[in-house]
Amino acid sequence: MSFATKIVDFFKRKDKISAGGGEKAIQKQMQMGKLPARERIKILLDTGSFQETDLFVEHQAKDF
Repeated sequence: MSFATKIVDFFKRKDKISAGGGEKAIQKQMQMGKLPARERIKILLDTGSFQETDLFVEHQAKDF
């Protein structure tokens, strides 16, 4: 895999994760009267004051 391909893959993954679970999940939140998490953060904090870390981390919890 070339470096350019890795960069393109990175941005595709980042965009998918930033979508917050997809349109279906966002609509479900909205129907319950809630905003998605990233939207709530934008409202609560000053512009540019929040830096999301560990964007690509996935939890290992299986017992919900």
